[in-house]
Amino acid sequence: MAKGYKQLSLKERDRITEMKSEGMSLRAIAKDLGRSPSTLSRELRRNGTPSYRVYLSHRAH
Repeated sequence: MAKGYKQLSLKERDRITEMKSEGMSLRAIAKDLGRSPSTLSRELRRNGTPSYRVYLSHRAH
């Protein structure tokens, strides 16, 4: 049986913004949040700039 999923909360999205601006790697952010790196990669691809350097949490929520 598949596990299901839980959407990223606004708090998690704000934390991603914060950690990304501090220069943390995608894997380090994922580990800190207890999320899969692929989840964060998708989130940044969908709601970040093309370079993934600027992530806008308010754009995602």
